[in-house]
Amino acid sequence: MNDLESLQKYFSLAELVHPDLIRRYGSQCWTFIPKEAITMLLKVRRRWNSYLLVNYQDLKNCGLRKPNSPHSYMSAHKQGMAFDLHSNDNPRLYSMIKEHHKELGVFQLENREATNINDNDKKSGWVHCSCRGFEFRVINP
Repeated sequence: MNDLESLQKYFSLAELVHPDLIRRYGSQCWTFIPKEAITMLLKVRRRWNSYLLVNYQDLKNCGLRKPNSPHSYMSAHKQGMAFDLHSNDNPRLYSMIKEHHKELGVFQLENREATNINDNDKKSGWVHCSCRGFEFRVINP
């Protein structure tokens, strides 16, 4: 089984790709996510060994974004190389990724008020990780 097939056991396309892209391109959207990103997500999910959410409920821009989305023109999200991860313990998820970033293939890590999805505010925080780059860097440690 290849990495994409393995990743599909953990995430649906809708969890990783903006719904407008799926409506237009369907399952071809899997090909828009670079192999490095597929491998990174798979390694993070396996090491975390619990559920992770990317796009869920009304959150649509946590994975691959539309090219014309209002976010940064050169965003790694628009290249399918960055994902905002939500878990039941975001601070622990952040620490785990930071500690194992080399083996996970994570080059950029950002802690966005990493609280938990079980809190009352579902948008309360996330852990941004990206496989784009050459040198590990942390934003908002």
